[in-house]
Amino acid sequence: MNVRLAGPNVPPSLMSGFSAATDHALVIPRDIHFDEKAGAVTAPVYLATMVPRRFFPGYRHSVQRAERARLIIRNVTECSIRIDPAVTDQEVELLFGVTLLPGGSIYFCSAQERHGHGQPCLEVEATVSVPDLEVSSE
Repeated sequence: MNVRLAGPNVPPSLMSGFSAATDHALVIPRDIHFDEKAGAVTAPVYLATMVPRRFFPGYRHSVQRAERARLIIRNVTECSIRIDPAVTDQEVELLFGVTLLPGGSIYFCSAQERHGHGQPCLEVEATVSVPDLEVSSE
């Protein structure tokens, strides 16, 4: 899967589709990287895709399959990455996918909570000059 959204006026319907495509994706927090010189945040993710399979004639069943992809956020002017040290090397699941917030920020967080206090174990908020998001299969 290769999807790229770029431009000053990304339609909300396209952004919600991008969020749905990255919802429940798995990411390892230690692999998230912010390159200040390039102005980009990159993270390898495992997308949860549903693939129809036929086990018996006439019986159709969908199976979830993990597809390795790379998430790239470009035109980043400022980035805040908060990671709970307890989950640095573990796979965490993204909650609601990658979303574009009003005011020009791109945000994603984990579904797992930090010590049961209601705060996510992983939070990434990137302020962008012009939204430019890409998910490409590896």
